[in-house]
Amino acid sequence: MHKINEKIVLGLKGIRKTYEGPPAVTALSGIDLQINKGDFAAIVGPSGSGKSTLLNIASGLEKPSVGQVLLDGIDLATLSREQLCDLRRQSLSFIFQSFNLFPVLSAVENVEFTLLIRGDNKKAARQKARESLELVGLGDRWKHLPSELSGGQQQRVAVARALALQPSIVFADEPTANLDSKNALSLIDLFVTLNKSHHMTFLISTHDHRVVDRASRKVEIMDGLLMN
Repeated sequence: MHKINEKIVLGLKGIRKTYEGPPAVTALSGIDLQINKGDFAAIVGPSGSGKSTLLNIASGLEKPSVGQVLLDGIDLATLSREQLCDLRRQSLSFIFQSFNLFPVLSAVENVEFTLLIRGDNKKAARQKARESLELVGLGDRWKHLPSELSGGQQQRVAVARALALQPSIVFADEPTANLDSKNALSLIDLFVTLNKSHHMTFLISTHDHRVVDRASRKVEIMDGLLMN
């Protein structure tokens, strides 16, 4: 699996997605998109425009009906299911609007969980988890259960979990949707800081104009087509 261009993290070529009916529904109609290392890109468009489908296909959660998805230069269509799962564990992270934390695990245990699944040893996983929590401002909350954290803090744990993997790209689907205004702005500030200071690459599906205003790239989609 050879990297074609280290500056290009994600490449979508001629992506079409049709869901079988009846009636058949075409969600994406020929998408070409390139995300470079260090991009902070926001996918915007009305409900039903294809934002979530685009994000799911870009991250390998769904397969396109037609077209090619390249992640770090690797054609996802050439991978077996096991290889695709391994690539996602090694190179991708996800942040969702629902925090998806395990309620019985502490903050640090939630963060280190994906590292342990990836195969990191316990000591290394704990160290990376602690460092990631420090990075998102929760170094003093690492022993707390999700029920002992605010909504904004829980989302930061989810961010720390994503960052601990040191991914090539972070995908986020409406990450501010379940946060109040103060916590949403704080999360956006955190994303911008991570992007600028740590050169982390983000592809975010959002309705939030505050995310769009801070993004370095705006990817507008309408009726399954890119508008820019």
